[in-house]
Amino acid sequence: MFFEEISNSFGLDIKALKEFSFLNVANSGVAVFGKYDIVFYNTTKIILKSKQNYIYIYGQNLSIKSMNNTSFCVVGKIFCTSDREVTLC
Repeated sequence: MFFEEISNSFGLDIKALKEFSFLNVANSGVAVFGKYDIVFYNTTKIILKSKQNYIYIYGQNLSIKSMNNTSFCVVGKIFCTSDREVTLC
């Protein structure tokens, strides 16, 4: 399983991935796994919040392609993802 391999390579328990994880796919999209609320959304920045964490997604022409209770799929030109507000050059 993909997530088991990732958790093993970082020396983490698989339970650590249950709160959240995300995957940047060739800077063209981000898949976010976990229960999140949308805090802010426009075409250059998306902010998602879980119970204890934030994910900031910065880019160009961002849009939420799909979402459900446990995942988001964001597409567009991805510049960076962060756990805090950043200033892009």
